Amino acid sequence: LPLAIQKLDSCLIICNVLGDSALEIRAKAEPFLCDLNLRYAGDLYYNQKQKEKAVAAARYTLSLCEKYQNEDVGNKTKKLLGQAYSSLGSGYFSGKAYDKAVVAFDSAYYFDAGLYTMLLNKAIVYRALKNMDAFIENIDKFIGIASQENDSAQVKKAQKMAIEYLRAEGSRANAQNKAKEAEGILIKALSYGEDKDVFYYLADVETKLKKYKEAVDYAQKGLTMETGSAEDKAKYYYALGTAYLALGKKNDACEAFQNAAYGKFAQAAKAQMVNNKCGQ
Repeated sequence: LPLAIQKLDSCLIICNVLGDSALEIRAKAEPFLCDLNLRYAGDLYYNQKQKEKAVAAARYTLSLCEKYQNEDVGNKTKKLLGQAYSSLGSGYFSGKAYDKAVVAFDSAYYFDAGLYTMLLNKAIVYRALKNMDAFIENIDKFIGIASQENDSAQVKKAQKMAIEYLRAEGSRANAQNKAKEAEGILIKALSYGEDKDVFYYLADVETKLKKYKEAVDYAQKGLTMETGSAEDKAKYYYALGTAYLALGKKNDACEAFQNAAYGKFAQAAKAQMVNNKCGQ
């Protein structure tokens, strides 16, 4: 292929020298030159597995297509560039070259708008970089496009990813006594769907922020979603009891602490019942 391209290049140079007398030959050679270069780029990518060289060859092919106004081969070249950049991005991500991965995924999406999954890939990169704002920006764009495309499976996948990431970040902020920050993150998590653990963390956060009615509401929502054992439900009851106690609802608090007296919450719940003289 490189030799054929070289000969065709030489042919076009001669045609340009000859001028109008070679117009017919040039008209046939120009689109064939674009096609040959695309084949060469494809061979580099698919057969020789030389992705970076394939990208360089494909970009050169695209410049030829623009020069000779070959839209058909140009569109095919863009598809190849989309695939090649996507593959390069995945490799960069695996090697933790995150900045390069972002550029590659951006390039893939630029050349092939049908590859909107690149937005999801970028969100994953930004998650690894702990860049929450960029994660949210890209996951929201992806969900918007996937929704327009009626791709419910991809929407659910992205929503689940967002909930899990923001839940973890909200929990971490809460553990660091950054209650207000945690509240914002966890509320954002709920914009992607309801989650029992997010409700639990919010109940704890709202109690710290002295928003006791909201804490009760979140704890009850989490409890409603929890279908497991009494031990699984204990944390929600404990959060509920703590909020009720702050609201001065002793009887409701005592009942909640009684239901919380299981598993790792048993000791704390029993202590609360003793300290608050439940049953007396």
